[in-house]
Formats: sequence, structure tokens, C-alpha cells
Amino acid sequence: MVSELAPVVHYLRQFAAPGDMLIVEEPESHLHPAMQVAFVRLLSELVVAGIRVLLTTHSEWVLEELANIVERSKIPAQHVAESDRVALPEDQVGAWLFEPGPDGSVVKRIDVNESGLYPCGFREVGKQLEEDWETTSLRIAEARLADPKTSEESWDEAKRALLGPD
Repeated sequence: MVSELAPVVHYLRQFAAPGDMLIVEEPESHLHPAMQVAFVRLLSELVVAGIRVLLTTHSEWVLEELANIVERSKIPAQHVAESDRVALPEDQVGAWLFEPGPDGSVVKRIDVNESGLYPCGFREVGKQLEEDWETTSLRIAEARLADPKTSEESWDEAKRALLGPD
């Protein structure tokens, strides 16, 4: 089990061979989102080279790139571009979602949906955060407008928050 990336690099350089299994636990805890995507591509190349990979994640970026890699495998060979080089068919990738159940966790396999994503609930969280931000911004703007001591600058800021930019 590997929980930081330096040991992964060491393992890959010194020991990795086809048929081996690499287990990586939540690489997002140590990587910027752009590097998470690059790391998933590297892991996919390892799978192509015959190394089995088990990855645990709570990262939307990891799952979205994995879905992209699966979807790229559906591009016909005559249309594959250099940027499409990392692709794995669905039968080489498995994704499972752990959800709370009445007697503990319920594990279910998830597949890439018609939108090209693994349905895991991350998008809903993002949408809820955006809605919360909008509600909070409006409440702040309304409070500023209701305050008789609000300066002209605050009025302009409150109007922009309520009405949008000019």
C-alpha cells in the first residue's frame, strides 16, 4: 500500500514488472488537481504495460480523467490523435462506489454514464456549494442595501452582486 508518491516513483523505477499490483491510496491528498490528472494518465500507462493498479480516491478530478481515459478507447483507430494515446477499454477499468447502508457500507460498481462521467455525487456537491455561495452573496448584498450607513462604494458593490456587472 502506498500513500505518498515518492515511494511510488521508487517502486516504479526499481521493482515494477508486468503482473505486479500497485495499490495507491488517495493520491489527491498530496497532489494539485492538474497533477492528479497526470498521475491517473501515468497509472493508465502502467495498466497498458501489464501492471495491475488499485486506486482509492475521493477526487472528482481522478474520476473524471479515468472516465476520459475509458471514453477515449471508443475512438476508432483511424481517428486517434497523439493526445488520445492514453486509453483503456471499460473491461480494463473498474470503479466502485461505497455508500452507507443499514448494516454498513454498500459497495456497487459504477460505469461511465451517458455524460461521460462516473456517477458518484461529486457534481451535486459542487452545484450545492455554488448555490450556497450565490445565496450568501445575495444575503450580503441585501444586508448592505438595507444598512442606512452603507457607503457609495458598498452600494455599487451590492448592486453588482444583485444585478450582475454592467
